[in-house]
Amino acid sequence: MGEAVVVATKETLIDFDRTLDRYQRYGEDLANRFENGTFSKVLNMGPGLVLMSLEDSTSGIRMHLSPEDANVTLYREAAQKLLGLPFPLEAFYAFAADDPVLSAMVGANHGFRPTLQPNPFEMLVASITAQQINLPFAFTTRSRLVRTYGDTITVNGEVFYAFPSPENLAGAE
Repeated sequence: MGEAVVVATKETLIDFDRTLDRYQRYGEDLANRFENGTFSKVLNMGPGLVLMSLEDSTSGIRMHLSPEDANVTLYREAAQKLLGLPFPLEAFYAFAADDPVLSAMVGANHGFRPTLQPNPFEMLVASITAQQINLPFAFTTRSRLVRTYGDTITVNGEVFYAFPSPENLAGAE
């Protein structure tokens, strides 16, 4: 993979592991892999598939892209959205400080951020599949969908899956 790009500095209020834990907690999530401290996601935000990998380091959260010539600015914005960085946690913490219930939760979950998918279609499908069923089954269902209809990219001999496009799912039987 290419040279690392910092998408969030150490001064950013984010608990990387806690924020991304949801992508491993409930079972396999082929479109959002979080293994051994590295989050990997295949995105198609231009010509072709790109593997975006994020990892926490001493310099901050670093992003690697494959292929290396992908639009760094575009994928940095996607990574920041995925990490929930647009949400103003400082403003929420100030609001919650005067509430006994919220202030206790802030202390226990400091740096935990809500994640968003860069692709609204994927976010919609994830929301629908998680309704009124348990989360392990929702993850299994989505992973089956991704494995069957998602495009793949191979990096260093390892296969990574993209979430299926609306066009791929529209053609499904």
